[in-house]
Amino acid sequence: MATEAGLRGKFRLARSMIKLKVMKTLNKDLKLYDLPQRTLIKKESDIYEVAKLFPEKVRGEFLGWYEGYRAQVTAPKPQGAGLSMEELMVIFNRIVDRMILLSLMPYKFESRHEKMEGPGYDYFQFGQEYVRPLVDWDNSYIRNMELWDEAIAQVGRGENVVLLANHQTEADAAFLPLFFEQYNPEFGRQVYYVAGDRVVSDPLAQPFSMGRNLFCVHSKKYIDSEPDPEVKTAKSKQNRKTLTEMTKAMKEGGVLVWIAPSGGRDRLKPDSGEPLPADFDPAAVELMRNLGAKSGRPTHLYPMAMATYSIMPPPSGINTSGLGEERITKFTGCAISLAKPIDQSEEASWRAEGDDPKVALAKLAQDLATEGYKILQPVMVDFKQEGFVVPNGVQPWKK
Repeated sequence: MATEAGLRGKFRLARSMIKLKVMKTLNKDLKLYDLPQRTLIKKESDIYEVAKLFPEKVRGEFLGWYEGYRAQVTAPKPQGAGLSMEELMVIFNRIVDRMILLSLMPYKFESRHEKMEGPGYDYFQFGQEYVRPLVDWDNSYIRNMELWDEAIAQVGRGENVVLLANHQTEADAAFLPLFFEQYNPEFGRQVYYVAGDRVVSDPLAQPFSMGRNLFCVHSKKYIDSEPDPEVKTAKSKQNRKTLTEMTKAMKEGGVLVWIAPSGGRDRLKPDSGEPLPADFDPAAVELMRNLGAKSGRPTHLYPMAMATYSIMPPPSGINTSGLGEERITKFTGCAISLAKPIDQSEEASWRAEGDDPKVALAKLAQDLATEGYKILQPVMVDFKQEGFVVPNGVQPWKK
């Protein structure tokens, strides 16, 4: 029966590929990534047949990702989400379908990318439904809701809110929409993420990124390490265009921006074994402050803490030699928190005489994000403290 099922899967896949080629021949303007959901995966054996289509490196990453995800989300509650194999196949059918379409017609991200919700395909929900089963909702929290309410009101008044956050996983963009889904869904859906190279270039990350509002940038380290002068010039040009788009958005007002001033994900510290927030880049924090100051709109800078490391721990070390990485997923509690917005007045205490104000501002934002993170960390499975409840934490999804 396994062989018969495998043959049916091969036939279904081959037929689908032929149909795609015919459609593209008949309509050269057809955007494959806008096609509605197709059914390629019905049984687990189909996963392994489809994987044979991928390049060897991607194939290994994909199968490791799938097998790890399967173990976590199909584990019975409370150790996992308790999904059935049928529900798991629905999730990975979506992923495989989009990966194949994007491999045949890659998507080019503009400097300002608006989340793709249809009419062709809803990439926003695609990402949400993948992350949702990995969250242990009984052990997840939003901390300092009164500050989140303040930020919600500010955006509603046409003011700008910038979240200066630590960054722990590829799934971080899913948490504001997930955590505010019941409480204030529009707030979580409208956020713009400042996204780097890997977010838009890694073949396994692309379909998830297409469902987010993004300001796309190339970090200085990637531009400096680029050997092709033409590519380097193109990346620098896109950065300038992105800056123009960010300036325009903040002048319009009512924009919510999430940025990780560290420029990357938090890694485990050798001395403590904890993923404490990585150092905030003063230039990144100053850029957001300066854009806000010139926007003509009140702009609020909130240090934000994210405890999400365990859901998809990043690989140890930072590899800049190529795209792609091992994906490890875990069923875990997660939490987010805000600190009070930074006083940007000339009399602010962080503008101490003799200090570089850019460095002082970045250090203040990082210290406040770190302080919040240390409070949240015990919700995660890798650092779990039994019975721990986040102080001043709420779970609006339970109401």
